[in-house]
Amino acid sequence: MMTSAMRGDGRGRHTTTLRRLVTLPGGASIVDTPGMRSFLPWARETDVDAAFRDVASAANGCRFADCTHDAEPGCAVLERKRKWKAIHKAARRANR
Repeated sequence: MMTSAMRGDGRGRHTTTLRRLVTLPGGASIVDTPGMRSFLPWARETDVDAAFRDVASAANGCRFADCTHDAEPGCAVLERKRKWKAIHKAARRANR
């Protein structure tokens, strides 16, 4: 990514002009967003589950206990995604 020199007072200067998804070693990702001063990616697994309670609930209905929610048959998460995609498409068509 492009960077600029430090200012005279030793502080940095923000030079990012576009948003970018950066994949980190180990598979994690972080978003570089212009103007974002700080990002605290410290979350416990329970915090993530609480934020996506509906997905976690749907995952309990998967056919296989080790479902990756990618392409397995009987994946409740993918079925839910297909259902809501169809609902949104129908709503867009109705609004035309």
